[in-house]
Amino acid sequence: MNPTHLPYRTKCSHSCETVQHILLECPGLHKARQELLPPHLSVHNTLYTSLPQLQNTCRFYNLALAAHE
Repeated sequence: MNPTHLPYRTKCSHSCETVQHILLECPGLHKARQELLPPHLSVHNTLYTSLPQLQNTCRFYNLALAAHE
């Protein structure tokens, strides 16, 4: 998701870091996904939604970045 870095994950076996993988699939982010993202998850309802949900999506993404380091 960061265009200045190669899209490779180091915390799971998936080969590329994509929006869909981070938001919907990465097993290493399962707990954070349950806590911060809406049920019936989709790219649409995490990125094109209310301000409170966008704030939670940002928290989730920050956790994903921290897990990546």
